[in-house]
Amino acid sequence: MDASIALPKASALECEFCLQSSKSNDSGFFCHREITQYPQCRAHNLVPSGQINKGPLLKFIIQPLSSIPFAPRAMRTISGLPNSMPPKVSFNAQGRNQVSVNQAGVNNVVTARVAGDKETITSDDYLKFLSEISPAPGLESHLDKPLSAWQGVNVEHISDAINKARQSDQLSEIARGCITERGIFEQPLQSPGFHHNKIPVSVKAEYHLEGFVASHGLKGGGNEQTRTTRFIEMLEASDKFCLLLTNTQHALGAGASGINPKDGPLANTYLGKNGQPKIPGGSTSGGAVAVSSGLVPAAIGSDGGGSIRIPAAATGVVGGMDGRSLESGSSFFDQEGGAYAKNSESLVSSGYIVGNVDKLALTCVESSSISPDNRCFDYQKLGLAIDLDAMGIANPAVAEKCLQAIGCWQNKYGKTRNVQEVHLMDLENSPGNAKALALSHVVLFGSEELQTFNSTALSDDQRRQADPELRLNMKLAKSFSDQMKRTARENRDQFNQHLKSLRDRGVDVILMPTIPEVSRDIIRGEKQYGMADLRGSLQLSQLTSLANLLGVPAITLPVGHDNIHGMPVGLTLMSTSEDDCNLYHLMPLAKEFENVTRENNKLRMHKPDIYFGDYLHQK
Repeated sequence: MDASIALPKASALECEFCLQSSKSNDSGFFCHREITQYPQCRAHNLVPSGQINKGPLLKFIIQPLSSIPFAPRAMRTISGLPNSMPPKVSFNAQGRNQVSVNQAGVNNVVTARVAGDKETITSDDYLKFLSEISPAPGLESHLDKPLSAWQGVNVEHISDAINKARQSDQLSEIARGCITERGIFEQPLQSPGFHHNKIPVSVKAEYHLEGFVASHGLKGGGNEQTRTTRFIEMLEASDKFCLLLTNTQHALGAGASGINPKDGPLANTYLGKNGQPKIPGGSTSGGAVAVSSGLVPAAIGSDGGGSIRIPAAATGVVGGMDGRSLESGSSFFDQEGGAYAKNSESLVSSGYIVGNVDKLALTCVESSSISPDNRCFDYQKLGLAIDLDAMGIANPAVAEKCLQAIGCWQNKYGKTRNVQEVHLMDLENSPGNAKALALSHVVLFGSEELQTFNSTALSDDQRRQADPELRLNMKLAKSFSDQMKRTARENRDQFNQHLKSLRDRGVDVILMPTIPEVSRDIIRGEKQYGMADLRGSLQLSQLTSLANLLGVPAITLPVGHDNIHGMPVGLTLMSTSEDDCNLYHLMPLAKEFENVTRENNKLRMHKPDIYFGDYLHQK
């Protein structure tokens, strides 16, 4: 395990990514190779990388443990967690507002920007403004397929496309068995009510749709819903879209690999350099695979610790989630009528998985309770910061790919922008903060999952048929004492204060890897038994869970493939404020980053190994 990441040595030649001399005298720019040496925080990673075959472990050890009293302690031991958790975070108050100076000697700290004009603008004006931030002509990728290509697509076309692709010589023998119709879709594709003249949008099967059961990834018969979650109802009422339920891998979102024995085979659309099936990431797995494979243009997901952003980054697409609240008092996505509507402290946010930023914008304007405003036009005034802590925790190949994207963006758009270097978790002064924050999220989110498990959102039959993995997770949540919950809330409050100190010094958006590792191989026994894999989930979500703790919006963008495994890498743009920088304000900046991935072959996404979009023809 690397203790730190050493950047490539700078030379006098132009950087192949930044196209900028490393000895440039331009004080407004620094090459990605000149970023400060990362802290030695990979050694303080929450859990080490690696995988073991937990299929037999689940069958012969976890299943018996799920029915005995001391199971939570045993599960913590198996997952590498301390029995006393979480420890308290500690942020260095004296160092919060220190001046940031890069290796070129440039002092790039600024004061917080003025919020700007909050007068609302029309959706059409916003979408037109966003469309004008575009890459050079002729550089579109498979991710930029227009929405019109799905107009009139119906379930017969989708089912036919999957079957034709699996029979095609273009798919390897391994790829043909990786993804099935049942693995993606919760409802049978023969279900009535799927309109032929609208654009299909997948909905994660924990949202409420009138007339359907929200399975939450559980077996058993559930309660038929009498109303549709409000923001989804708004999307459907726009008369452009129709809804199709897709699987939520991991019951109640209690996992990040995206493997659920309840459903058929589901794998990542990318097989990597070794050609083996990979995890799709969870828990909005069905939606992410449906988008990445070209079956639908957008998927609605929920995100309590990365459940939108992890599968989006893992499958090479865009994922965006809203924050906890806005100054207006209205949520960006109104969850009224859903499982999380009445919990004001919920860590669960809503959002979309899509092919590109334009599709994210279109789905947001059709379903958000909030209108875009004039501040969107001033997005170039947003102060950016590279999170050195997250870069240090991430796998070196993942961190380097993210830095390449940042360097390309700076060369094209950011030479006059304020870009700082920050330590979001303050690991230089308090290396234990990474574990403390991740475990605080485990306590808070686990407690919320337990509330949902015991609520009327689930039926008695669903609870009775819960897999041993979920029963054990719920036992673990029951073991969280009031003191542990208080510590977790105090840590969240301290973290928010630390974030405010960054806002005060002009940081509006923080750049970091989405997940610290690329998708791993699906391991033997996993599809049959599932995974009681809290260790693996913590490994994947330790960076995404930060936005949930802080309650801020975030967008992940694909920035190419890592050089070792050839798997997708995601870069996150995370707002530092739930009020002043919502998804509308982030999207123009995200569009700039998306543009440089189109214009640089080393950052472009290859078409997935498993892609059904080429077979999806209207009749």
